[in-house]
Amino acid sequence: MRCKALLNAGLAVVLACALGACGSVVSREFRKEAEPAVAPEALFQTPDAYQGRLVILGGEILSGRNTREATFIEVLSKPLDSRDRPKETDTTFGRFLVEYPGYLETAIYKPGREVTVAGRVLGTTKAVIDQREYTLPLIAPREIHLVESNGRWPGGVSIGIGVGAGF
Repeated sequence: MRCKALLNAGLAVVLACALGACGSVVSREFRKEAEPAVAPEALFQTPDAYQGRLVILGGEILSGRNTREATFIEVLSKPLDSRDRPKETDTTFGRFLVEYPGYLETAIYKPGREVTVAGRVLGTTKAVIDQREYTLPLIAPREIHLVESNGRWPGGVSIGIGVGAGF
């Protein structure tokens, strides 16, 4: 009987951890405030139409630059999964620029890292990419979440079931 109670308690802890790990990386408060969600396809086609709206975007960092007032992070957008993490895909909607008011360490927010950004559309900015001018959505972030190089969120819980071997 005691063994069954311990097993049930252990199962409850594992289930709670697994359910907690399955939620969005973006805060519930922001997600609620950002309703209805802006489709990335629409945002990248007509970014000025969404000025002032709250959005959740993600992708791969292409570059970072610090100025006296802000840090600018250029991101190649990617579709997000159910946890608001960038999917591993070659699909993109385009690039966007994050304007963080303050200092972010560009050795950490560096090219190749994946990021999810939750923030407000400030408008657009012009960028020259390979001698061609583009208009990028400009985002003021409220939340920025990096993905660890092993695909896990910093401080995240990982639970697995199965048999494996390492070499």
